[in-house]
Amino acid sequence: MRILAALLVTLVACSDDAPAPSGCEVDGCPEGSVCQEGVCIAEAPDDYLVALRFGPPATDLGQPAEWVGPILLSELRPSFRFERMVEVRGSLEGRESPGARIELSRPSPLPLRAPVVFGTTAPDGEFSLLVPPGDGYEIAATPLDPAATWVPVRRTLDIAEPAQPNAPLDLDLDLVETVVVRGRITRSDGEPLPNVRVRALDPASGEVLSTLAVTRAIDEPETGWIGGDFEIRLPADATAFALRASGSELAASLPTIDFTELDLGTLVYHEEDQSYEIPSSALAYPELGLPITLSGTVEGLPRGGGRVAIGGATLSFVSEDLGDPLLEDVPGRVERMVTSDVDGSFSVALYKGTYEIEVVPPADPAFADLGIATVSQFVNATNEDPFQRGIVLEVPARFTLTGTVLDRSDRAVSAAVVDVAGGGSLSDLELASQEPRNQGASATTTASGAFLVQVGQGHYDVTIRPPADARLPWAVFPGIEVTADVAPGGTFVIEPGRLLGGLVRDSRNDPWPEVAVEVWCLPSASSSGLLCAEGLTDDSGEYEVLLPSRLAP
Repeated sequence: MRILAALLVTLVACSDDAPAPSGCEVDGCPEGSVCQEGVCIAEAPDDYLVALRFGPPATDLGQPAEWVGPILLSELRPSFRFERMVEVRGSLEGRESPGARIELSRPSPLPLRAPVVFGTTAPDGEFSLLVPPGDGYEIAATPLDPAATWVPVRRTLDIAEPAQPNAPLDLDLDLVETVVVRGRITRSDGEPLPNVRVRALDPASGEVLSTLAVTRAIDEPETGWIGGDFEIRLPADATAFALRASGSELAASLPTIDFTELDLGTLVYHEEDQSYEIPSSALAYPELGLPITLSGTVEGLPRGGGRVAIGGATLSFVSEDLGDPLLEDVPGRVERMVTSDVDGSFSVALYKGTYEIEVVPPADPAFADLGIATVSQFVNATNEDPFQRGIVLEVPARFTLTGTVLDRSDRAVSAAVVDVAGGGSLSDLELASQEPRNQGASATTTASGAFLVQVGQGHYDVTIRPPADARLPWAVFPGIEVTADVAPGGTFVIEPGRLLGGLVRDSRNDPWPEVAVEVWCLPSASSSGLLCAEGLTDDSGEYEVLLPSRLAP
């Protein structure tokens, strides 16, 4: 079992009154560290990447949190000044005054984390947003009405602090010219498919390019439409695009299919109404057969033995391997979700294929010791009997993870909160992407420093938060693996750290108290980061936190 070095954090009070001797001032520090402000500090800490997040006081609702980094600690300037906010205002210009959702976003400084988004609703097309200055923003306007006839508008921009205080940045978004694209979604045998959602996407980014359409449910002789027909609008300057077809509420079992390698230049152009037509042969669903009704029960295997029916469990079915696994793969993706009945029974309509099934028990004390089940199931039946019955999905009990928390002098750390977060190691993005979703748990250490939590099988990140009066930092251990019913987590030792302090000022350059400070440590440039320090600025705008001395054994 690999345990990375502890990630430490504490808030050291900034005060003119010297505290009474305590902690390391009385007991001394282990080799390689010295006593400073009652805390053991490493004498030769490593250099590593960090990102700092500064959040203004809760009373200032107009100022968002801002980031610095990722940057090496040796290159970091820990003092920070909030820049003056910029008002970005404007309107959507075009043939109509559309209601829209307006969002200004920029990438998160931490890999694989959601972008930083500032959004507002513009019912009449006019908008105003306050954002911090910065480069690499994208502004996007998307219709509030799914039936709108205009397509999403996007553009990138840099936002500089205005030369004149409070001067707004005026930004008008022009609705783009569009063209009509028509087509027909069919089965593999040419039979039209009704009630299919259709939308065009950028094949590279996956962003929505077009309006939304649903294929006709019935023939409409007065208009010339027949079942399976659709009409969307695309930007007139669009070239290559992908068409995504997926089931609607009336055709929920249909898989999602992406029809790729489409291009306006290769479609049939109709001069009379300046529209384009996609040949039906290009929009045929693969051969999937008839939907199959899969039915069965969800049963829990509690720690005390026996079986219990789980009513209210959430079952999700996901497949990207449709058809017979022994034959050629059928392109497409299916996502279905159902809830088990009070007696644990369930029923769902699916197409032939191999499905990954996840079962999550409800938040009910009766199922508190049960974990999350993930199983693979091949769904198959004949056209004469399109049912697969008697499936039993078993949800196992959680495993037990035990451990002991000690300081560097081998003394037990009691009353510490131990948080065990599931989902894989935050310092290993490849592992995290492959790890099944697991339930987390919390516990408090005993007088001997021992703890016990119940979790499912998998990898976890363990965060230890000693009580304030212990004068000890937090510690985070990523990548703890649980593979047995009773998994000994071993000994978790809190190592000496390093101090980081700075001054936070507002946009007027005045010291800003009660600003929340978070430090995220990055074991590598591709890491999504570990929260390794947090605190508040004092009345003089100063903060001081204790960071880990190193991020590797």
